[in-house]
Amino acid sequence: MNETLNTILKRRSTRQYTTEEVKQEDLDLILEAAVNSPSAMNSQPWHFTVVNDQAILQEISDAAKEVGKNHPDKQMQAMANNPHLHLFYKAPVAILISCKDDAPEGLLSCAAATENILLAAESLGLGSCWIQFVELLFATKNPIADSILKKLAIPEGYSFNHAVVLGHKLSDTTPPKKLKSETITYIKK
Repeated sequence: MNETLNTILKRRSTRQYTTEEVKQEDLDLILEAAVNSPSAMNSQPWHFTVVNDQAILQEISDAAKEVGKNHPDKQMQAMANNPHLHLFYKAPVAILISCKDDAPEGLLSCAAATENILLAAESLGLGSCWIQFVELLFATKNPIADSILKKLAIPEGYSFNHAVVLGHKLSDTTPPKKLKSETITYIKK
């Protein structure tokens, strides 16, 4: 099997990380993969904020969990009320993905960039996890969210959408996914 397909089939969400920092050259390669993603009409509507300040990540996690406590979905409420859950899994670095507000199909383009981040991380032997929960914080107008957004220096005209955490995997024991045969339909001649 070729290297690209092997990386795609091997990648899993990682939720436990060592404390080892991610090398700058690895971050640079991962971000290069992100900006080389396909985008609708070549709009490249993304902005990436790389955060390795654990105090800021903790502040975002705590504030998002507060908002999540009032979420209508019971599973989201349970996550928000879990005192042991850190939304960034205490990974050494998070990449926050923001999308240009007026971009054509911007969220789809940012999702493609996110997939490139996840695959690039795996190809470098790093773990990663796509984090959507923190969007709850920035989807509401509140003073805490506004204060955090200022710290993150997200450009005007962009809105935070989701994040990816990266780090060295604590273990590599995730079993492979089982293919759900009912999710594929072939129409043959």
